[in-house]
Amino acid sequence: MPAQVIDKGVATAGLLTHVLVAKYADHLPLYRQEQIFARAALRIPRSTLAQWVGVCGVRLQPLVDALRGAILSRWCMWTKPLFKFCNQGARRPIARICGPMRRLLGAESRSLRLPRRA
Repeated sequence: MPAQVIDKGVATAGLLTHVLVAKYADHLPLYRQEQIFARAALRIPRSTLAQWVGVCGVRLQPLVDALRGAILSRWCMWTKPLFKFCNQGARRPIARICGPMRRLLGAESRSLRLPRRA
């Protein structure tokens, strides 16, 4: 039997994936997921769903860190929709980060200094 994502938990990786995709990709709040599971005769309290989301977030943190490192190690990350470049002629241009990318990259401000060009 494969290792469980949550130790001694009954939730399989497939169920956890379903909850996370419904929450983040489909924008379905946990209280609505609770109602959907109840209609299917599965009584999963919202607090349990929230705990699963939290544990999955902790378990996925190494992947987030690796992606962040890979993204920030590149000189050119994205094009115009996500960044507004200022000072393009400079050796180290400044990129303005838009929206949720700021949270993903952990930038404290809207500006991000890019690595030097090779």
